[in-house]
Amino acid sequence: MVLSLIVDISRTIALTRAAKKFNSQALEADAMHFGTELLSTFLVLVALLLAHFGGEKFRIADPLGAVCVGIVMIFTAIRMGRRSADVLVDRAPDGLEEQIEAMIRTVPGVHDVTRVRARQSGANRFVDATITVDPAIGLSAGHQISDNVELRVTEQFPNLDIIVHVEPATSTDDHAGAIRQLADTLKMKLHAIRIREIDDVFYVNFHVEFPPQMTLADAHLQVTTLEERIRQRFPNVAEISSHMEPMRPGTEP
Repeated sequence: MVLSLIVDISRTIALTRAAKKFNSQALEADAMHFGTELLSTFLVLVALLLAHFGGEKFRIADPLGAVCVGIVMIFTAIRMGRRSADVLVDRAPDGLEEQIEAMIRTVPGVHDVTRVRARQSGANRFVDATITVDPAIGLSAGHQISDNVELRVTEQFPNLDIIVHVEPATSTDDHAGAIRQLADTLKMKLHAIRIREIDDVFYVNFHVEFPPQMTLADAHLQVTTLEERIRQRFPNVAEISSHMEPMRPGTEP
């Protein structure tokens, strides 16, 4: 049994490294299988030693060891079953869409990201993204922005295939309406939006409402995100002043 432990440890380490290197679900499942054998063998060995050397008071170690082995097998089967189901339904890893959206927003020329959809197929990931750009730029410039988005994302995720759909943004003349649209995408309620233009530079002021039970730190984080998106949309915004206040009674968040 000790020799089996040593062999299982070496096989588990080798298979785990290979699974990470090649992003293989089959190798990962095999590594999990040998890891289960490793843990089961260890539990059985401990239970037998306790039962043999501990006398009558440790006689219960043998059935307890069998119960522990059964629990380990059930837990491993459930875990492998969930992973297999995720692969069969092409489910993307949690948080992948949010990471990609955040990366796309940092690409110069991207006004907004209206949709990101991701799916997993084997070792590869496929993403469809819709972005908005300045409607006044030429077709070649819009295509270049799309290429920059693809390059930025694939640099971070080499096994990812992304298709970027480019749409014209709404007219930049209505700055207040555009700011309100950005707030709507974040599910934030704005009012009293005031914009001043001095020498082609804009100064923005608005009030934003949050649920009374929200903490100040969470509200500040959401307002900071909105301000960042406003500056990405309108690079000539020099200053943004925001006033946070609790929602009025009866107002839906």
